[in-house]
Amino acid sequence: LQSSFQRVQTTTYAQRHRPDLASSDFYAGVERFVTSPAFGRLSTAVLLVNVVLVGCESYMDLSNTLTAGNEKAWALVEMAFSCAYMALLCGQLLVIPWDEFWLSAANRFDFAVTLVLFGAAVFWVLPYVEVSRQVLHHLTILRLMRLVAFLNKIERFKLIAGCIVRIVPASAGVVGLLFVAGSLWAALGVQCF
Repeated sequence: LQSSFQRVQTTTYAQRHRPDLASSDFYAGVERFVTSPAFGRLSTAVLLVNVVLVGCESYMDLSNTLTAGNEKAWALVEMAFSCAYMALLCGQLLVIPWDEFWLSAANRFDFAVTLVLFGAAVFWVLPYVEVSRQVLHHLTILRLMRLVAFLNKIERFKLIAGCIVRIVPASAGVVGLLFVAGSLWAALGVQCF
């Protein structure tokens, strides 16, 4: 039986390169907050409020009641959530070593999504850059993917999602065979009638 371990740094960037910051009361307070259960509850609350507001925005968009003024207001709300997610990420990266943070696939996903959403918010604020409505819709979908990543912490959801992830590649041959058979059947039907 062979075990492999990945070596990670146990000190943060601030502890290695900015010991004055790492020994400050501010750093100690951020570290206490990030390692406490309150940080997880705050992250969950921000995510759930964001999901509710995305649902409201989507309803308005699908019912064609979204005006230009409303769209600008919703974009401001989305920018505020992007800034909130970036603040949560910066708090984590301040007190958790990068190597340890990067080991978790959920953290990697949150990092990438947060950077993309924050970058889009910055571009939206710039006066000479136009972010299209289609891009904003895709970013809304990406924002909702954070909820799916959060749901992966629930054991039943994790079990079902894991089964689906294993079933899809295993059924690729059968799906391909069904597609070929259906295509041949359709071609035969077109030729005969």
